[in-house]
Amino acid sequence: MTFSDAAVYFALYAFSGWALETVYASVSARAFVNRGFLHGCFCPVYGFGALAALGAFSLTGDFFGRGSMASLAAGVLFSSAFFTALELATGFVMERLFKKRYWDYSALPLNFHGYICMSYSLLWGVFGLVMARLLHPAVAGAVAGIPAKAKSLAAAAVIACLLTDAAVSGLRTLGVKPREFRPQRLFPAGGAMALSLKRGMTFPMAFSVAGRTRRVKTGFHAAFKAIRVNIGLRTRIK
Repeated sequence: MTFSDAAVYFALYAFSGWALETVYASVSARAFVNRGFLHGCFCPVYGFGALAALGAFSLTGDFFGRGSMASLAAGVLFSSAFFTALELATGFVMERLFKKRYWDYSALPLNFHGYICMSYSLLWGVFGLVMARLLHPAVAGAVAGIPAKAKSLAAAAVIACLLTDAAVSGLRTLGVKPREFRPQRLFPAGGAMALSLKRGMTFPMAFSVAGRTRRVKTGFHAAFKAIRVNIGLRTRIK
């Protein structure tokens, strides 16, 4: 499996997971519900989980023999464990960062703080089995027919879209609109450097030197101002 293949698989399964959850949530709510953290049509947890399940069934097949009951059972267990760990880590981190829960299993039995539960852990194992043994052979055959250059471009587009969507979604969830975003908010006033665009080609840069904050301006405006000052000083000295 090449990197381009993995990126295409990731996008396909992340989209499929988003579609399934969105359809289920929309039917339940009788209105369109965009499931997931991102604004786009991807649920990355399904993409990562699918790639992990593919790797698990490949490894267990090599170890126990492809198609054997032992390899299938080991693949199901690994898929269940990985999905559960990923769901737990993702839910915990996102709640701490954004003060919001994107799923809650508190009403289901054998749950852990609402992040994970036994029934969904078993469901993830079955999902890994169905995906790896039934769905993926057809998907792999279709992806294999795509030219290498096209897959490389698709992989680059997927990565660019996901990174952009993650940045925009994170800012909006934190209550920061993209147009109002200023990098200075991410850094303290002293001890760090903040860059922002102001008035065309001017780049104010703030950084701390010997415990004091100095502002250095570079660009055409600052350069022209410095030239005028120097000319004035020389004229006065003469």
